[in-house]
Amino acid sequence: MTQTINRKSMGRLAGLAACLALAAGTVGAPLQAQDETGEIPQLAGIWDGGPRVRPVNGPNMPWVPGENFPVLNERGLAYQEVFDESIAAKYDCVPSTPPALNYDPYMMEIVQWPDRVLLRYEKDDQLRTVWLDGRVPTPMDYSLQGVSVGHYEGGSLYVTTTHYTFDISGFDDYNGIPSSQLKKVTERYWR
Repeated sequence: MTQTINRKSMGRLAGLAACLALAAGTVGAPLQAQDETGEIPQLAGIWDGGPRVRPVNGPNMPWVPGENFPVLNERGLAYQEVFDESIAAKYDCVPSTPPALNYDPYMMEIVQWPDRVLLRYEKDDQLRTVWLDGRVPTPMDYSLQGVSVGHYEGGSLYVTTTHYTFDISGFDDYNGIPSSQLKKVTERYWR
């Protein structure tokens, strides 16, 4: 009796697998991750984010007052005025977001897959996914790290991230510059 049930179960599973295989073949073509003729740079590996590479985040980095400090509206100035860096959320392991994250003195690992690039940051063990398949974020996709979509061009990886949530220190977690849901960050990675 047990053998018969197992044979029936196996037959049903085989039939289900065949149906799924046929259905998968009739579904529309998947999104293309990247033009196959485009140059895909080899970015995979561990990247040094420390002071040997660039100035580290601080009172004047990456912004220099009077030179490239962001122009803040009244609300941004009010948030910055009451911001107390010594009790900032980052000290309770709330992750940083770009662009401030890129100026923290920690390593970053890049892993390249055909349809995505993974950016794994040593700080707070954060993982960002850069989608290469041309997807468009939906209104439900807002998150602290936003939604990153990228493409390769001219030996570089270009990343555009949108759909961030409001963050009291989302633009710069050292100087206390907040960011809104309108924040858009564009990055370029190359060797």
